[in-house]
Parts: sequence; structure tokens; C-alpha cells
Amino acid sequence: MTDKERIEALEKQVSELKESLKASGKQIIEWRNMSAYINQEIEEIFGDVTCLSGGSVFKTSLTTIVGKCFRKNTVMAMNKDEIAEAKPFIDYILDFARTTRKKYENEQAISGYERKNNQASF
Repeated sequence: MTDKERIEALEKQVSELKESLKASGKQIIEWRNMSAYINQEIEEIFGDVTCLSGGSVFKTSLTTIVGKCFRKNTVMAMNKDEIAEAKPFIDYILDFARTTRKKYENEQAISGYERKNNQASF
């Protein structure tokens, strides 16, 4: 293989890598749009997207389930079609959380410590 052939092969490889980087950048942008949508919905349901309200735990759980269903290490690796396929599931879970939290909004949460002390001994 001559130097000229090597240079041409390397230039071809560089152009292919540039194209794959562009494609992965588009995937990240697609998920960022979905992530913003999920954040907005969680803010309506939980009040905010922090550890204090449970919103961040909810989002982490939701994105983990979605990512694992598509056999991805991260949801950022999902392409546009996969995100579109996951959207009905995401909407269903968000709707379930919204209606269930409204239904039980007057319930007082009991911590594990309180539950342990109030249980009958057998």
C-alpha cells in the first residue's frame, strides 16, 4: 500500500467518523427534547424535579426502564425512531403518576421507622 493509498483510506475513515459523530449529536438533541418534556411533566406532578419531591427519583426510574427496554446503556444513545416508540409508554407512566398522586393526595406518608414502631408484635 502506497502512502497515497493510505492517505486516501485515512481521509475516508475520517469522513465516516465525522458523519457518525453528527448522527450521534442528533440523537443527543432528540433525547434532550424528550428530557425537557419529561421535566415539565414531572414539575406539574411533583412540584419540581429535585430529590426532595421525589421527582428526580421518578425520572431516573423512568429513563432507566426505557433505556433497558431498548438495550441501551443510556437513553442518550436512543435514535429518533426509538424515542417516538417509547413516547406512548412515557406518557402512560406520567399520566398514571398524575392521576394516582391526585387520588391519594390527602394520604400522609409513613416512614419506615414509624411503620416499624406501630406494627403489632407476633
